[in-house]
Amino acid sequence: MALTLSTIEESVRALAGQPSYTRDFFFDLLRAYGIS
Repeated sequence: MALTLSTIEESVRALAGQPSYTRDFFFDLLRAYGIS
């Protein structure tokens, strides 16, 4: 499945705005970009 820019933006937007970030945030970010 190819990722589109809009798919990545939606995934990253869901991660933004958190009061603090844990180690899991980085894995979620990688998953949003389809890397992990």
